[in-house]
Amino acid sequence: MGRKQMKQPRVVAVAIVILFSASVVGLASACGQAPSDHVTRQVDRLLARYDLHAAGAPSTSQQLLGEDAESFGSQAQASRSIGLDLRAHAGEQVEEVTYRLRENSQSGEGITATFVVSGGTVVGAYLNLIGYAGGFTPLNSHREFAVPIAPDNLNFSGVSSVELLGPWGAHGWTHHVTLSGAESQRLETLVQASRLHSGERYGTVDDREYALTFTYGSGQVLGANLFTKNDSGATYLTFDPHQFSGWYFTPPTELEQYVEAVLAAEGD
Repeated sequence: MGRKQMKQPRVVAVAIVILFSASVVGLASACGQAPSDHVTRQVDRLLARYDLHAAGAPSTSQQLLGEDAESFGSQAQASRSIGLDLRAHAGEQVEEVTYRLRENSQSGEGITATFVVSGGTVVGAYLNLIGYAGGFTPLNSHREFAVPIAPDNLNFSGVSSVELLGPWGAHGWTHHVTLSGAESQRLETLVQASRLHSGERYGTVDDREYALTFTYGSGQVLGANLFTKNDSGATYLTFDPHQFSGWYFTPPTELEQYVEAVLAAEGD
């Protein structure tokens, strides 16, 4: 007599399906629904208009707009800079669509772009500079974006102007001038002649100090400080972005002479 064929239990399979379904639902809740095609087209136009580039798919969430009053003020101001009135929608339940950007900040900690959607329309948008206190800025402000420069490669390609401030006095910076064209290029050449060293150097209130701000045509700003120590007479040059942490420069004597001459002429 042949062995009777037994039906295999289906409980395990059902359990697996239930667990899988629960996981998918949980993931959808965590990540939110993907934005509609209509919203995506609006977001894509804004990213392209302000030369921003998404690093991947967005995350979405539902928020009561204006619940965080301190952040909302900065977000509304950033939105207004590009013509969006976020305050008009305060108190509404809105969708926030957030992209991590391929662009980076000078802190090295990344940038996100958030688009606030109400009724299928983008009503607000702002950048969040990760690692910056109150780091909400407009989509059209790239001041704190990373610049293509490194301690061992002081390449100022793309710089449109250089602002000089100094020296520092009892009431702040005593003189101010903005260089462009041949004057800016002359200063950049002298900076590039500086020697790189490992370590840290800091100025104090007793030192003779100047501030240099390099502005790029694409909107980024690179800050630097030139200072001569009161005790030793040694002159140093330092830069602000994170990639310059642990490095300083000794500039040629001509750099401080040029900066002093340009600022003195402006003060005459």
